[in-house]
Amino acid sequence: MTRTILLSILLAMTAGGPSMAQQPPAPPRGQTPDPAKMIAQKTSDIAMLLGLRSEQRPALEVMLSATTPPPPARGKEMEAGGKPDDWQQASTKSFTEHLAQRERDASQRAEAERARVTALRTFYLQLDIGQQQRFEALMRLSHGFDGGFGPPPPGGPNGPDFRRRPFQP
Repeated sequence: MTRTILLSILLAMTAGGPSMAQQPPAPPRGQTPDPAKMIAQKTSDIAMLLGLRSEQRPALEVMLSATTPPPPARGKEMEAGGKPDDWQQASTKSFTEHLAQRERDASQRAEAERARVTALRTFYLQLDIGQQQRFEALMRLSHGFDGGFGPPPPGGPNGPDFRRRPFQP
């Protein structure tokens, strides 16, 4: 009886060993990974998965730089709260000034989105058919069902969602 228990414990310890040995070390507490290293690793991974040729690699780098959000604020930027002038001037602006600012912000976001789409299209058109199929699969895996995040709704990605029921008084 005790021999069976000891063998099962030993088996459990050895079965988990190889998977634990492959885990990368965690960064020291309070230290975040370098965004440049992370982007370089992502670039290498995608190039390897898609089987990119050397002349296709610059387009991948442009696409990733256009579609990757900027790193979070650090140091003095974080202490200042990002844009301190906006916080101080918010109460002194008139309503028409707020609307003008919103229009400028919306046009900047639209411009940035056009740049991202252009970079994606340029990269995608440089791929051959097999690479395009692998890229599409990679995008599906990284963005979830129908471009969203999380599990699909009940009934499949396009099926009925029974969680949303009409209001009944």
